[in-house]
Amino acid sequence: MDKKSTAEENARIELQLGKLLRLGILLSVAFMLVGLILFLGNSQASLSPDEVTAFNLMDYVSSHSVFDPVTIMLMGCFMLILTPIFRVLATLIIFFITKDRLYVLFTTVVLVIIAISIVLGFVFEPK
Repeated sequence: MDKKSTAEENARIELQLGKLLRLGILLSVAFMLVGLILFLGNSQASLSPDEVTAFNLMDYVSSHSVFDPVTIMLMGCFMLILTPIFRVLATLIIFFITKDRLYVLFTTVVLVIIAISIVLGFVFEPK
């Protein structure tokens, strides 16, 4: 590959990764807006002050419907958190396809650190 085709390929990859980030953000905003509209349209409050002070995400989601307004907004937040993780995963796949071993190693280390952080966050959840 010459320098021009490599630069064009890199530009195309960056464009695709940018589209992935935009899609994740737009989906997140859509879920949050739908949840907010449902929450505001609901005559009774979905969260009491007691639930907010002792809020546990897993307990809340397991005890409420998927169509609960707060659950929908939480899914939007979760999508927003996952968007950069998907970008790192997509970058790993791209580096693997282009056989760039050094960057595959770096990206794998980043994904392992993210995975360990998520696992430790669930194991050592604050009480």
